[in-house]
Amino acid sequence: MINVDNLDPEADRAKYALALAEALEGNEENTVGPTDRDIIVTAVRAYSALIDAGLA
Repeated sequence: MINVDNLDPEADRAKYALALAEALEGNEENTVGPTDRDIIVTAVRAYSALIDAGLA
């Protein structure tokens, strides 16, 4: 599991997003701050677009 606390969300957004997903999936207690919220919103919107396009 990637430790989200050791990553820079601006320098490596993809790895940070994956670490955030793993932390959320692991049922860990999380506090979602503004940076995390922005990444989650972007990811969910992108996933929604993939579903609409029949790619997910």
